[in-house]
Amino acid sequence: PPVSDARIMERPTTKAAQTKRARPKPKKEAAPEAAVAPAKRRVASPARAEPQPRAESQSRPDTPGDSPPPIPTPDVIALQKDETTWVIPPPAENPTPVIAAPPSASSPQAVTPAAPDPADAARIESARLAAERVEAARVEALRLEAERQETSRAEAARAEAARLQAERQESARAEAARAETAQLQAEREEAARIKSEDSARIKAEEAARIKTEEAARIKAEEAARIKPEEVARIKPEEAARIKAEEAARIKAQEAARMKGEEAARMKAEEAARITAEDAARIKAEEAARMKAEEAARMKAEEAAKREERLRALGRELDEAAARRDAARQAREAANQSPYKPLRRYRLLGRTDSNQDIILYAEAFGRKIELNMTIDMVREVAKERHNDPVVTVAIRSDGYVESVTFIRSSGVPAIDEAIRRIVDSQAPYPMFHPALAREYDVIEIRRTWHFDIAVRLY
Repeated sequence: PPVSDARIMERPTTKAAQTKRARPKPKKEAAPEAAVAPAKRRVASPARAEPQPRAESQSRPDTPGDSPPPIPTPDVIALQKDETTWVIPPPAENPTPVIAAPPSASSPQAVTPAAPDPADAARIESARLAAERVEAARVEALRLEAERQETSRAEAARAEAARLQAERQESARAEAARAETAQLQAEREEAARIKSEDSARIKAEEAARIKTEEAARIKAEEAARIKPEEVARIKPEEAARIKAEEAARIKAQEAARMKGEEAARMKAEEAARITAEDAARIKAEEAARMKAEEAARMKAEEAAKREERLRALGRELDEAAARRDAARQAREAANQSPYKPLRRYRLLGRTDSNQDIILYAEAFGRKIELNMTIDMVREVAKERHNDPVVTVAIRSDGYVESVTFIRSSGVPAIDEAIRRIVDSQAPYPMFHPALAREYDVIEIRRTWHFDIAVRLY
């Protein structure tokens, strides 16, 4: 067979291996090939393998400096096989150059081995792909085996869970059966006990009845055997006993009569007491009713008075509106300039020589006090505070010009509530025409006090 049909195997060479010397370049050109590529040998079957003669060394060069160094030839053993299988060892990717130094050479000479065959590279690539496919198949087989084992474990776990569930159910059924059996046994024992008690009770009653009947019979027989003289002797004793019994009966009747009279007396006293209590209760209810009626009447009267005050206040408001109209008309008639200084009057107390101003200040105070303005300051007035002194400036049209605190309450919330109260009741009555002709603004100073209502002093 040709050499290409054989599997080539290399063995490391030893010092005893024969070497092949290269021929000098000037004399023969085939020496470089012999120095680079190993010689291929034909491999026969093991039975007929014969040792191949090793190449003889070439003739020495004429001069030591012109000849290359000797290159060792690897031993090659070729084995013949019937099938055509190509197995080629992978070539070195980067072959290392061989440097041979002659005995007298001053510098080394590099010898590069021959380039690999492209067909060998293709075969190597094909072998690598085949190995990858085999490895992929092995990995896939391992994965499938792992999945099969996992499925088996899951199936075993499910079977174990089902078995445990079945065991628990069976245990529960057995426990329920035991409980039911115990209950039935207890019921049977209870029925037997009741039956035994009933039997014993009936037997005892029967024995007592028999014993009573026997005693009555014996007594009757004993009475029948008494002699007549014994009867005559017993008769006075019987009479005395009957008399004593009659006296005891009369005494018991008398005691019962006296007890009945006592009960009747106590019942009458109880009835009298209940009657007295009912009378007192009725009297108290009547008093409460009268008190409620009186309170309702007073409340109605208070409501009527409040309504009357509201009507009076309405009349005052109507009069104030009329006065405002009159004042406006008077200003228009007098052609008053808006830039003219305002004429002011300060009322610092409750008395003044001008009665119109006193009446106007009282109307202002009544409107503040009677319109339930305490609700706006009730909660904050519970705090500790001073009675504030406030000056309210009112224009002739009844509107508030300013609110000035001469003395604060000490609680900002109370001061702010006073401002809201003054503004909420505006407009106030307009000045009387005679008063409007003299003054444009009246400043009213009052001390404010809070209890159940707002008081202005």
